[in-house]
Amino acid sequence: MDIRYTANGLDGTLPIASAYLLYATAEDMAELVTITHWMARPHEIPPEVTVVHLRNVDGVDLGKFDVRHQMHRVYTATAQKAAG
Repeated sequence: MDIRYTANGLDGTLPIASAYLLYATAEDMAELVTITHWMARPHEIPPEVTVVHLRNVDGVDLGKFDVRHQMHRVYTATAQKAAG
């Protein structure tokens, strides 16, 4: 299925597995749409707030959401090889 949305006034469509709708909240979908929207625009800097309108999710208009952009540090661990 597709989620039809606008993000800061730009139309978009996000294909998604129907099973996702069983567990996702409207806020989860707004966040996912925002991530997808900005990943498609790697040379643009996201504003502090992206306004997302979930226009059509399985035939339902879920309304508008303010999705805040927050920078978080991400740390990734890799196991070291044992000294031999």
